[in-house]
Amino acid sequence: MKRTLLLITLIICTMVTSAQDSSDELARKIEGMAKVGACYSPTFSPDDSEIIFISNISGLPQLWKIPVEGGWPMQLTGLNDPVFSSEWSPTENKIAFQLSPGGWMNSQIFMVNGDGT
Repeated sequence: MKRTLLLITLIICTMVTSAQDSSDELARKIEGMAKVGACYSPTFSPDDSEIIFISNISGLPQLWKIPVEGGWPMQLTGLNDPVFSSEWSPTENKIAFQLSPGGWMNSQIFMVNGDGT
């Protein structure tokens, strides 16, 4: 009887551990899917050497740039509100971008230098 009870206890513990492991794995997969970033609204610089774009790589849509040769992008904005459009100046190394501080009803245009300052 004791052996049967021990065997049943081991089976139940194994089942609970397996269910917990698969639950943890599912949670890791869901977290990984949620971290997939999006990039959109690419625009070439006036001299065609760089591309600016909006990405949520950092968690919130912000302005980034990357050389046309490739590499890791440089974040140009790190604001508390999402950036939702951008455009290079046709004559200067400046970028205009649009965001809504505090909400979508208050859309404003801001400027940043091409190096992020």
